[in-house]
Amino acid sequence: SGAPVSRSPSSSGLKGAGAMLVDGGLAGARGQQDAATPSVASSSSGAARAAECKARFRQAGHQKTQFNLDEFTTFLQRCNKEITDDECKQLFAKVDKTGAGVIDFDSFVDSVYSQSRPGSRASDNGAGGIPAPIVVPASDISPQASSRREAKGRSAASAGPGPTVQRNAIARSGFSSRAGSKTASKAGSPSSTSIVRKGGQVRRATLTRQSSATSETPQAAKKLVLSADCGGTTTRLMLYRVSPDVRFQKKERAPGELLSEIKYPNIMFGSLKEIVKVFLHTDCGIPNARPAVAVFALAGIVIDGQCRFTNLDWVVNAKEMERELRIARVELINDFAAQGYGMLTLADDEIIPLNDGHPRPNAPIGVIGAGTGLGSCFMVPQGDSGEYHCFPSEGQHGEFGPRGAGSDELQLDLLKFLKIKLAGWKRISVERVVSGQGICNVYEFLAHKFPHEVDPEVHEKHMNNKSDASVVTLNAKPGSLCEKALKIFASCYGAQVGNMALWLQPFGGLYVTGGVTKKVQDWMLKDGSFLEAYKDKGRLSPICDQVPLFLVKGDDMGQRGAHFRAVRLLQETLYEQAKWIFEESDAHGTGLVKLEDIQAFLMSGGLVSLAKAIQRYYDQMMMLEGPVTFEDFYTAYKCVPTDVFLESVVPSEEEQAVRSHSKQALVRPPNRGNSEASRRELAELCTKYDQLRAEYSNQPMFKSLLWELQVGGDPMDPEAWLEREYWVTKSGALLYFDAEEKMTSVHCHGKDMANATVEEAADGSSIKPWAFYLRLPVPEDEDIQERPVMFAANSSAARTVWLEQLNTGSC
Repeated sequence: SGAPVSRSPSSSGLKGAGAMLVDGGLAGARGQQDAATPSVASSSSGAARAAECKARFRQAGHQKTQFNLDEFTTFLQRCNKEITDDECKQLFAKVDKTGAGVIDFDSFVDSVYSQSRPGSRASDNGAGGIPAPIVVPASDISPQASSRREAKGRSAASAGPGPTVQRNAIARSGFSSRAGSKTASKAGSPSSTSIVRKGGQVRRATLTRQSSATSETPQAAKKLVLSADCGGTTTRLMLYRVSPDVRFQKKERAPGELLSEIKYPNIMFGSLKEIVKVFLHTDCGIPNARPAVAVFALAGIVIDGQCRFTNLDWVVNAKEMERELRIARVELINDFAAQGYGMLTLADDEIIPLNDGHPRPNAPIGVIGAGTGLGSCFMVPQGDSGEYHCFPSEGQHGEFGPRGAGSDELQLDLLKFLKIKLAGWKRISVERVVSGQGICNVYEFLAHKFPHEVDPEVHEKHMNNKSDASVVTLNAKPGSLCEKALKIFASCYGAQVGNMALWLQPFGGLYVTGGVTKKVQDWMLKDGSFLEAYKDKGRLSPICDQVPLFLVKGDDMGQRGAHFRAVRLLQETLYEQAKWIFEESDAHGTGLVKLEDIQAFLMSGGLVSLAKAIQRYYDQMMMLEGPVTFEDFYTAYKCVPTDVFLESVVPSEEEQAVRSHSKQALVRPPNRGNSEASRRELAELCTKYDQLRAEYSNQPMFKSLLWELQVGGDPMDPEAWLEREYWVTKSGALLYFDAEEKMTSVHCHGKDMANATVEEAADGSSIKPWAFYLRLPVPEDEDIQERPVMFAANSSAARTVWLEQLNTGSC
């Protein structure tokens, strides 16, 4: 490798250059995937070497095998930037013997190896080869891509000496070039590296790593992801730990380790941000946890990352949440869109097929569900990858269409009744009938229409709580008004689901879910009104038969879907940020970037920690000085620690352009959770939360035995000291356990401890060797002298810890 390199365009020299390109380049492209396979250069004959080279070319992911001169030049120069245009042109001419202007890669390889001596390196032929390192691109080169790169290169050239200045900044900051960072590798290491001085320049010669026995590939750093199901009265927060490399499995829950799940009553907080702060800072079990991303499923309409939701009419802004909670990405989605994503996690035993339809791959999916209200959404496939994107729908607020055989006008009368009941509206939405509240509306109509059939006891329960559908569902005896109400509900429900089947033609599956659906599903399966109305679509009824229809058993689709979307958001954010960094560093658009160029870009943007983290990854991997592909960089970026990743995220231009909306411009949320059952649940949750807060505030942050000097006692008198167990609680109070009374007592409340001072007692001032004073603030309205409380620890180390904890206020 130390011999001079001839640049003469001789035939043998060019063949040697081409052989070295395909030998080293394709072996480098394979990397460790097939390190045990001998390199092309070690094959016993030119034919064998050519055959193996062709196989490796295809294993590297290349589909294009024919090149014109421009494509051929671009390909070889991506393999090695030192090869000149003239050399590429002469190589091309040697292979293109017919003058067609197009050569085949296989013909090129055959030509390269046709004169190679068995067992020799191609660079031995004639004048030698073109210097390493060599990296073969991981994808085909198209003329369009070449033109885009040329345009980007011209743009970068016109930008002036910026990159040079950035590289100098890197050198001043301690980032040396890879070529000069190490003088030699350890003997026997998987990758052997040496520095060769040649013509006044330093060049690195590298041997391909054959084993990873002493250097394991770093694993992608696990990140925290936060997901939330936010309803009208309660908010459920869930914190997971997830690896960015995880793969989603069909019909399984989204991957991740659940660390904490807590349900909060909204009414006890001032905003959603307040709930999240309490959860992350104190309740989740990880002090001051910092999720990488968060997804909030809200019971409202999301507009540009903003939403009004809950009965408290809160306004949530995703960008404000990102900024105040220091989370890289916050996404707000409709609560029913979360249920849609949850459908992607359903196993076969979690659904009940309602017809003989079978889901078709890459077909749309529909979801509809009756709960307190009626919700719907739909999902469309993203190409052929099997991934789906969910879109919310408000189709449930379309007009209610009465149904009935012949001259049956019962549902027409229901429509008239509801128009009068609801203050004379000109229209009635489907949700007024197909929902928990809708069941109550239908019962009231029937009680008005058929007063002689009213059960006084049941009616009294209904009048005491007009929004509690369970009164009707639990009293649906055969022939009763409650049963008639459920039949109308089920019939209108089935008709609306059938409408959705016609609108979307969701041959990937139509899923029926919701809290009310789950409570009455047994009755619906027996009665038949639902399916009869679903199929009753006249000439288009066969479409409904072909749409796979499923009844969902579970009621946790919102939580599952929010987590599913959160994991996807983590992967998308990592990919988008890595892509942005790589493309900004790739000034010429070649798809190959040197590490120092990436570092220069990061340093110019102040992302020093990220630059160091990327450097550490490549040091650990013993990677070459040569350029890296995006796939290589993305692998490195996923290994970056969470705190560094969070500092590196930069919003896109589209995200920065999103404007804020006034509260009045956002759609007012519906009033949810007003049933008796919901109110009972909320009251119980509030009581439970109060208890949890009290228990939490008394949990110790630091605990040990201490001696306390009794009031008025002599520090030199051993009898004046009491030994007790003391601790500082999470609320900041100082508590102790009274052994005589067998109870816990408060020595000092948190608000006083916040203003207290602590200092070490002088040696000899007490019979106890490791004493210290706790000085509490004196109330301004009390005419008393300050009397510091004297404590003593059982060791010097224990006293040091107490002094540090109390002085820093960390307790």
